[in-house]
Amino acid sequence: MKSNWWPAPGTKDTFVGTEGFIDPFWVDRRQFFEVAVEGVILAKQHPAAYMITLLALDRPFLRRLRERRILKAELVGLVENLKRQAEGVLADNPGVNPKEVCKLVLDVTSRLERFLK
Repeated sequence: MKSNWWPAPGTKDTFVGTEGFIDPFWVDRRQFFEVAVEGVILAKQHPAAYMITLLALDRPFLRRLRERRILKAELVGLVENLKRQAEGVLADNPGVNPKEVCKLVLDVTSRLERFLK
């Protein structure tokens, strides 16, 4: 999709001004893009906005895919924390707060509901 839109043919440059593409082998994509919790991809600096528009990087399918990846990562962390807390409750660990366990259960179920939509 990019070959017909290369901004600086015959050079090693991948973008000129606001147009072009970043080379993920040479730069950290996180310097150029940000992903919101809902999966929306945002431009942080040029040429990210150009890439988002030209390559349709924010189409609904990709937005949903990013959102699910974010939710999955959150769920993994929450489940690990919930497991530690629950093991502490079962072991009568005085440092474990049952209210924190309940909060974690609610966080996990809330994210699971969003994930399963």
